[in-house]
Amino acid sequence: MDVTSPHRIKELRPGDLDQEVILLCNEGYTSSLAAYQLRTQLGLRNVNDVDGGFAAWRDAGHPIVRRLAD
Repeated sequence: MDVTSPHRIKELRPGDLDQEVILLCNEGYTSSLAAYQLRTQLGLRNVNDVDGGFAAWRDAGHPIVRRLAD
C-alpha cells in the first residue's frame, strides 16, 4: 500500500488518500487491524474491511469464485 514501493498496488497513486480500499481476511480481525494501520500510518481515508471476514461472507451466501487449479 506504500505508493513509493515498487511492489505497490498500481491503482493507488501518490496523494490519492481517498481511494477506496476494502480489506478481507478469514475472520475479520487481521483486516480490521490492517485497516486501522493504513488509516493512521499511511493516511488513507477510505479504508474498510469486511465484518467477520471471508467466513462471514461465505456463510451469508455471497458469491465465491473458487481458485482454478494451476
